[in-house]
Amino acid sequence: MQLTRILRVDLEGDGVDEVLLAASYSASGDLLPSTAAGDYSLVALRTLVGGAVQTTIIDQDIYLTAAEFAAPTEFALRGVADLNGDGTLEVLVDYGYYEGNGLTVYAVAGSAVTAVLGAGCGA
Repeated sequence: MQLTRILRVDLEGDGVDEVLLAASYSASGDLLPSTAAGDYSLVALRTLVGGAVQTTIIDQDIYLTAAEFAAPTEFALRGVADLNGDGTLEVLVDYGYYEGNGLTVYAVAGSAVTAVLGAGCGA
């Protein structure tokens, strides 16, 4: 796995840190319409639930086999912010593919992750 970013932060203000991970790999090294087997991009949340670590995938695009035209998406963890003023941090994930990009805002409650806002453009 090629980690591109790790954030350790208390998202909910409960005194317990969560860990956000981003990882991507592209055999071509670029966002092309085609993919190789094993190309991937993901953002994940790791939380402590009942004394055990639980991993929740926030966004992912994984290719087990090569594809000539798949328009793979690369996800990036941009940060966290309390965008609505409720005392809980939202997670900001941007994404790009060969003809577009965008940003999605996720709310986190325990290990549940919900997309609450998004915008993007592309073909």
